[in-house]
Amino acid sequence: MRFRTSDCIAIGVSDMTAAEKFYVDVLGFEVGERWDEYVELKTGALKLYLCEDDAPICFEVLVDGVPAATDYLVEHGCKKDDEEGDEVFVTDPYGLRFCVSQSKEG
Repeated sequence: MRFRTSDCIAIGVSDMTAAEKFYVDVLGFEVGERWDEYVELKTGALKLYLCEDDAPICFEVLVDGVPAATDYLVEHGCKKDDEEGDEVFVTDPYGLRFCVSQSKEG
């Protein structure tokens, strides 16, 4: 089973407008795309996505088969939180949440 991270990290915030202002005005990040629930920030090596969410940080792990990878992670101590489309959100044994997504290469 091969796991790789993408260049995307979601940051859960309680106030999207204030968070965007901070990341743009204070840190100098550039706004990329916007969706109803997300704002993409171009930061250099990573893309940050601001979203209204209780999970403060959520990174993305790419795999060649989301169902099998999810089963493998659960067998190794992760907790499956929920699914959105073809993505599965899990929490590792140490409390860090991440998204399991299909690799576009495989």
